[in-house]
Amino acid sequence: MNRLARASLLSAESAFAFLTRLPTPVLIVVAVIAGYAANIVAMGLVMLIAPDVPVGGPHLPLQGIGFVAALIVACAIMPPIETFVFQWAIIVFVRRKLRWRIAWAVSVSAIAFGLAHTYSVPYMVRAAAGGLVLATVFVVEQEKRGSPFWVVTAVHAFHNLITAFALSQLV
Repeated sequence: MNRLARASLLSAESAFAFLTRLPTPVLIVVAVIAGYAANIVAMGLVMLIAPDVPVGGPHLPLQGIGFVAALIVACAIMPPIETFVFQWAIIVFVRRKLRWRIAWAVSVSAIAFGLAHTYSVPYMVRAAAGGLVLATVFVVEQEKRGSPFWVVTAVHAFHNLITAFALSQLV
């Protein structure tokens, strides 16, 4: 293994070790921030490659009862469903049944998460970047012998909640 590959592997291992030492509430906050950072980086890359492609995304009502309904769906209903499908089922299957390494399980989970958000190609890229964060949190919590399902659900729900309120302020 060359020096660069070895250094990258050590960086990933030390980052993983750092994350496993974080108390769960801190991990949730760090993950929400990392999710937004991943979205910014992903969208920056998309805009460099294809600046004229529309970003797309869900069209949420941003006021009244429609906003309350959208909040319930985005923050209480979809996060546990998507955590079950895209983190729990995929990561557990890939690691236990296929016996693939953590990095592959996280990658498959993130790609599937992105592909499920079909509003536009840029949105899918952004969702995959967020899925990478969610999958990483899942395996970190598994390593800690914590509650990976509920921690990832919380991260996802908080991310959606912040986004919904931020968008509602644009109206």
